[in-house]
Amino acid sequence: MRADEDAVRQRPTTAFAWSAGDIARRMPEGESGTEAPARFDAVVAEAGEPGTTALVSHGPPIRVCTAARARNVTVEFAAEHGLGSTGVVVVVEVEGSPDTG
Repeated sequence: MRADEDAVRQRPTTAFAWSAGDIARRMPEGESGTEAPARFDAVVAEAGEPGTTALVSHGPPIRVCTAARARNVTVEFAAEHGLGSTGVVVVVEVEGSPDTG
């Protein structure tokens, strides 16, 4: 919940570190790369069965919990292609689930 300049700079760096496997790293005074995706997955599960669903979130959870899990999106691609305010990530096909991988 910090809004100082240092915390703002650390957010994307931390999100990309999670995507690269450093899940022990924490957001400034916040969640780890295990805790944040678990909270996101719980909300996705509340959306119900797969179908046409729109979920709204901040950029880091979208990057880490959707785009970073896609087989065709690398950490490098996500880092080079920003996800600005009102940006959209479209997930066309989903295999598995948060419970099964």
